[in-house]
Amino acid sequence: MAFSATWYLLEQEGLLAQACLCNGLTALRRANLGDKKGLFYSAFFELSIGFERVLKLALILDHMANHKLAPPSSTYIEGFRHDLIRLFDATKTVCATRGLMVLDEFLPDSLPIRILDFLNRFADTGGRYSNINKLT
Repeated sequence: MAFSATWYLLEQEGLLAQACLCNGLTALRRANLGDKKGLFYSAFFELSIGFERVLKLALILDHMANHKLAPPSSTYIEGFRHDLIRLFDATKTVCATRGLMVLDEFLPDSLPIRILDFLNRFADTGGRYSNINKLT
């Protein structure tokens, strides 16, 4: 069975998101305030990227499901930038539209949303790109 190029791109993106989340959690588990402080930065970096990619994939797949497998424009996805909260809210809307209430369990001040907010602030230009921005 032959798969389309889009299939392989979605597969690669899913594998990358999975690897980012797994690597981030592993780095966080190994991090400590002694000689492995850098693992905190690595963990937050990987987790923010992993969540961003998962949420963007959900939005892309929803668009494709609603538009005869046509992907959304790059400007639509790029418009979210690295804003994990906006991405989560958009994904939550998709779920509600499809009658899925699984994301409703995450109340605004719940620990998972607070963690997502932390990663969102980390992913902002003052966060995961701050070193590069300051160097340039």
